Amino acid sequence: MDLQQQARSLMELYDLDVARTLTACPSSLVLLAITTMYFVPVLTLVLGFDVIAEDISRRGDRLPLLRTSRSSLLLGKSLALWGACLTFIFAAYALACVSVIARGGNGTTSHILSWGLGLYVVAALVSVVYVAIWSAVGAVVGSPKSALLAGLGLVVVLGGAHLVLHRAASRLAGLLPGGLEGLWLSGHASIMGTALVATAAWCGAGLSAAALVFARRDL
Repeated sequence: MDLQQQARSLMELYDLDVARTLTACPSSLVLLAITTMYFVPVLTLVLGFDVIAEDISRRGDRLPLLRTSRSSLLLGKSLALWGACLTFIFAAYALACVSVIARGGNGTTSHILSWGLGLYVVAALVSVVYVAIWSAVGAVVGSPKSALLAGLGLVVVLGGAHLVLHRAASRLAGLLPGGLEGLWLSGHASIMGTALVATAAWCGAGLSAAALVFARRDL
C-alpha cells in the first residue's frame, strides 16, 4: 500500500491531521494501533469488571480497610488494573516492533522503536480512561456479573455515540473515550493539550464517582 492509499484509508477513521501523522509510521504498527484502540475498552473491561465489584459483593475488603482508607484502596486497585492492561499492550507492541525490524524495509530500528513507543504511550493514556470508567461501574453496580453486562452495554453506547458524532461533529467526538487517540495523534500541541484535559477529566470523573460510591458501600 502506497502513502496516498494509506492516507485515504486512515481518513475513513481519523481526520486529515492524524492521517498525515500516521503515514510516516510503519503500516504494521498503524494496523496494531487501530486494533488496539478498538480492543482497549474490552481488554480493560475483561481484566477489571470484578476488581471493585467482587470485593463489594463478597465484602472482602474489611481486613485491608483496617490498614488503609477506602479511597487509597480504590486507587490502588485501579492502578493495579491499569498496570495489568499496560503489560498486555506493551507485549503486543514489543512483538510488533521486533517483527517489523526483522522484516526490514520500514525504516531504521530507532524510527520503528520510536513509533512503537509513541503509539504505546497513546494506548496507555486511552486505557487509563477506561480503567477509571470501569472502576466507577464496578462501585455503582456492586456485582461482578452485573458490572460486566453494564460495561458491555456502555462499550456499545460510547462506541455508537462516537460513530454518530464522528460523522456529524468530529471535534465533539474526539472528546469521547473512543476519540481521544485521534487528539493525541494529531501532531498539534494545542489539540494534544485538549487531549490531556479530556483524559484528565474522564479519569477524574470516573475515579471520583467510584470513590464517592465506594465510600458509602457496606463492606
